[in-house]
Amino acid sequence: MKVRVAIVALAGLIAAGGPVFAASQQLWADCQNENPDVAIAACTNIINNPGETNENLAIAYNNRGVGYKNKGKNDAAIANYMVSLKFNPQYENAYYNRGNAWYAETNYDQAIVDYNQALAINPKDAEAYNNRGLSYYHQNKYDQAIADFNLSLQTDPTYFKAFNNRGLVYYDEKKYDQAISDYSDAIKLNPKYATAYNNRGLAYKGKGDTAHADADFAMAKQLGY
Repeated sequence: MKVRVAIVALAGLIAAGGPVFAASQQLWADCQNENPDVAIAACTNIINNPGETNENLAIAYNNRGVGYKNKGKNDAAIANYMVSLKFNPQYENAYYNRGNAWYAETNYDQAIVDYNQALAINPKDAEAYNNRGLSYYHQNKYDQAIADFNLSLQTDPTYFKAFNNRGLVYYDEKKYDQAISDYSDAIKLNPKYATAYNNRGLAYKGKGDTAHADADFAMAKQLGY
C-alpha cells in the first residue's frame, strides 16, 4: 500500500473587516464560491470592474487562481497568483497558494521559494511550514523536512497533518517506532484520519508486527481509505 502525504487546503478568501469593494457584495461572495466556475466568472467580473483598489485586485486575482487550481489548471492558477503579487507584493496567501500550485506540479524548488516568502511575511503559518517540509521530503532532504514539521508543530501543536508527515520521514529512514509514535499522535488529534492509520500499518508491517498492521489497515479501509 502506498503512503499518502497530506497537503492542506488553499488559503486566501476575503477576510472580514477588509477594505471597501467597488463591485457588488454578491460578486465578491461568488468570487469566494467553492464552485470554481462560479468563482472564476465572478472574480473576472471584479477584475474588469473599474474602481477597485490594488489590494482588492490582488484578492480577486488570488481567488481566481484558487478557482483554476481547483479545476486542476495549475498554470493558469500560477499566472493569476503572479498578477496578484504585482498588485500586493506582501500578500502572504498568494505566495502560499502559488507554492501549493508549484508543489502540485512537482516543482519543489519553486514551491520552497514561495513558502519561504509566505513565512517571511507570517512566521506563524503552520501550514506553510508543513508544506515546505513536504517539498523537502520529496527532495529526500530529510533533515530539513523534519525541521519544518517541528516548526509547524511548535506553531500549532494540534496540526495533525504535520505529525503524519514527520512520520513519513521516520518511516523512510526505517525508524519505525518514531514513525508509529507520530502516526499515533496524528490519530489522537483526528481519530478519523484514515491516512495515518494506513501509514501506521505500514510502519508496523516494517517492524514485522502483522497483527497491529492488519488492524490499522482494516481501520483505514473502514474510514474510506
